[in-house]
This record gives sequence, structure tokens and C-alpha cells, in this order.
Amino acid sequence: MRRCGLYAALLLGLWSGMASAAGPSPAMRGTEALSVPPLDLAALAQPGCSARLTPSGELTITMRKHTGNTFPVAAVIARPPRTPGRFQYVLRFQSRFTPSIAGPLGHLGLGLCDSRGWTRTHSAIAVSGAQDARHWKSFRGAYTPLPDTPGVRLVVRIESGTHPVSGVWKIRDIQLQLRPMQAPLSRGQIQRLQTIVDPAWQRLHAPKFVRGFNIQTIVRTWSRRRQGGFMPTVKYFQTIRRWGGTVVRLPFDPAGIARDWHVNAWKIMPQLLDDVAQAVKNARAAGVKVVLVLANPPLARANIAHDSTAFWHQPDLTTSFCRLWRAVAKKLKPYDQTIYGYDLYNEPVNPADSGRPRRWRRIAIAIIHTIRKVDRKVWIIYEAGPWGDPSGFVNLYPLPFRRIMYSFHFYSPHVFTCQGVFDTRNTDLAHAMTRINVNYPGVIHGKMWNKAALARVLRPVEKFQARWDVPIFAGEFSAVAWAPHGSAARWLADTSSLFNAHHWTWCYLAFQSWPGWDLQDGHHFWRDGMPWPKPAVRETRRAKVIKAALRISAP
Repeated sequence: MRRCGLYAALLLGLWSGMASAAGPSPAMRGTEALSVPPLDLAALAQPGCSARLTPSGELTITMRKHTGNTFPVAAVIARPPRTPGRFQYVLRFQSRFTPSIAGPLGHLGLGLCDSRGWTRTHSAIAVSGAQDARHWKSFRGAYTPLPDTPGVRLVVRIESGTHPVSGVWKIRDIQLQLRPMQAPLSRGQIQRLQTIVDPAWQRLHAPKFVRGFNIQTIVRTWSRRRQGGFMPTVKYFQTIRRWGGTVVRLPFDPAGIARDWHVNAWKIMPQLLDDVAQAVKNARAAGVKVVLVLANPPLARANIAHDSTAFWHQPDLTTSFCRLWRAVAKKLKPYDQTIYGYDLYNEPVNPADSGRPRRWRRIAIAIIHTIRKVDRKVWIIYEAGPWGDPSGFVNLYPLPFRRIMYSFHFYSPHVFTCQGVFDTRNTDLAHAMTRINVNYPGVIHGKMWNKAALARVLRPVEKFQARWDVPIFAGEFSAVAWAPHGSAARWLADTSSLFNAHHWTWCYLAFQSWPGWDLQDGHHFWRDGMPWPKPAVRETRRAKVIKAALRISAP
């Protein structure tokens, strides 16, 4: 009890210290307004679009059966001199859209991108949603640039897809500000954080190094009128064990089930938790550990998108997270020897915060306090965001607790690993086929991608672990089955060997699942609407690579 009291005092000191350390740098004393140069109307003149400025400075874009996705650069703003090392651009504007024909409206908005371009830097944000604003509505987004950025491009984002979009889109009051970010912790604050995290204790009590698979979300029949669902059986887990897997990452999605089956999430929660407990029992019978990961928490506003800015402003967000995880911890406490960890939330992201949600850290701390009242020993898995990307480890400080694992997801470069997955929706098959056949290793968008390049992407994770000596969990990684000429197998071999070399627990995405990720399906391109592919006659090269990686002796 005395040790708990000491931790409470250290927590109060640490977080009050962090608040006082958040002042601006000497070179910049607060938020600074930047001048937005005149917009380039010629760049905005796209096929199916025309643009004009009113005397008051209001931008009007008229769309006439516009199709496709265009991202014209409206202005370039240079980085001011004497900016701090860590800062953000804050973009604000007002917008409204009046459609003139019925049908899909696509996605409209503004964005910020590194002035060197997306292809060179892959650094940008989108502030979308203007297509749904029938009256003037305010929009805001925060962009954290690369440290060496020379400036930003103001981008107009017109994403109509294959459906013609017509209407009048108006934008006014475009503002751009420079905002200093929170200063690094002082030496004393870092020492207090190290006392709480206790790297020596972490090394001694770190969880066992395991490897395995992501599996499908548990879904049962929530209505007598409907059939279907997924419940992993003992036999299913035994198959994973024969492959060499010793852990599964098991998602549960109460909000998604409630939405799809038109039921109240909290009313079905007891049954859902019974199903989760049964899956854990089945895994235990096969000798497999379980990471339970939350896909979406149930909120009063049931249709809110988890990857939207609005999600992070829901008034019941923290209470819903805590209520849910309290119920989970109580239900699964009897199976603590099988639970490898609780992954608090899958791929947190906020488009308005350069992807990494600013509120998520404080919400996670509240959730952990809630779980610890029920189970003091279970390991907690924390994804920093955005999307679980390794870049989220840059300038990351550990949470002020022991027994925390830090997780990332790995799909770099996305144009290779996800070719034909996300960029072919609402297109015909001929167009889809033009978006695949990207090789690895090879030059992609002017950059050589090989094992060394993958290691560079993972460097923030490596540096974070070296500094704080905490366990790391690669929660997802995969390469699509139809990547050409054995490229997927080569990428998986390089990635899994990097994870194993660092002694990071990992879970491949995914076991017996969607054809693009399933190791037992062939290499032919597949998309929704096509016949479900038959399993490969022979074991795939991807399967052989993952089996070999699973069976490497633990360190």
C-alpha cells in the first residue's frame, strides 16, 4: 500500500511538471499567424471544375459532373525564420457545398502538405467533410511537419471518384497559424518518469516473447432472423499452434456489432463478453495466449466514425472506454494466465491532430487506472497513433505505469503492401489492375525500398525501446497476396527477421481471413464482387516464410 501511495505522489508531480514544461520556446512565444498568399486560380482550374475569387476573398469552385480525384496546390507558404524545433501548422477555414445533382458527393476539403511534395516526404494532413456542409461550417486541422520542412503547400482536395459530382463549393476565411508544441520534459521530470516505469523491473518481468496471428472479430447471431458469425474453436487454435503460433490478437467490436445488427451495444455486452470468454477458454485449451483488442467503443452517437475528429469530441468517450474495459477486466480475470495483454484501442487517429490524437494519452491513462482496480498484473498494450504507425514513437514518452507494452502496425511502404486494397474501390476491374504490380525490393516513387529502408522506418520504435527499456509489440503487419514475383514473401521475410532480431512480439495479419492477407490463398488478384478464391493447391511462399519465422527459437 505504501508503494501505491508513492506512485500516486509521483504521478501528480510528473503531470503537474509536464503542464509547467509546456511553455513556448524562446524563439516563438505563442501562436503566430501566417500570411496566406493569393490563391493560384489557374491551378484550381481542373477538368469539370472552375474557380473564381469574389472581391471579399471568398473562393467559389463550380463543379460540373466532375469525376476523379485531384489535389491542386492553391498556395505555398514558406517556413518563417526562427521557428522552434517542434511546432505545428494549424489550418482553419469555413466552407459550404450546394450540390446540384443527386448521388454520391465524394470528399471535399483542404489539406496541408510538405512543400517538397507528397511523393518525396509522405507528410500531409487532410481536413475533409466540406461536401456535407449545407450551411457555413468551420473546419480545423493541425499538421505536425517533418523537422526539416522548408514550408507547406495549401492543397485543395476534390475527390469525386467514379461518380460525377456537380455543385457549388464555397470557401472563406482561410487562416494558417504556427503553434509551438509542448516542450520536452526536463531532466527532473524524466527521472520521475523513469522511477515509475522502472526499466530494471521491466527487464526482469517482461512478458514472454511470443509470435502469432491476428484473427477475425468475434461475431455471433444477435437476431433470431439472421445467421452467421465467427467463434474460434479449440480446433482452430490447435491449427494455429501447429503453424508455430503461440499468441493471437483477438478483436472485439461492440459498436460495430450494434450498428450492423441494429441493437444496443450495452444490452448485448454480457453476451459478447461471454463469447470473448469462451474464445479465451478455447485458446487456453490449445496452449495459445490471447491479446484482446478493442476495435470501437460503444458511444451514445452510434454512427460516429472512429477515424474522424468528431469521435474525439464525444462527451461520453472516456466514460465509455472505462466502462467497457472495467467489464472486460472483471469478466476475464479468471483467465489471467491466458491473457497476454489488453490492447486498449486499435489504431487511434485524429485527422485534425496530424493523425496522432492529443486526447488519447489522457484517455488511456484513465482506462489503465480503471483496469488496475480490477487486475493489477495484466499487461496493457498502448498504440500511440496515428493508425499505430511507427512514426507515433517520435517524441513519445511512456505512460506513467509499469506493465505497459507499446505497439505499432507495419505496412511500409503502403503503395506496395496494400496495392489494390484501398485504391481500387468504386472502380472497374481494368482500372484496378493498373494499380497493382508494384515490386519489392525496388524503387517506389523515386525511393529505394529494401530491408535497410524498412529498418529506417522502424528506427523511432528502436530508439524508444533503447531509451526506456519497455517491451514492444508489432500488432499487425502484412503484404497483399498478389504482390508480383514473390515480392510479398520477400517483404515478409525482411520484416519478420527485423522483428525477431529486436525480440519484438508480433502478430501477422491475418489467419484464415480476407483473401488478400490469408496465407493459404493463392496470388491472384481479388476484390469484392469476385468469386471467393479457392485455397492454394500448394503451400504458398508467404506461408513458408511466416512458418519459418514463427519457429525461430525465442531468445
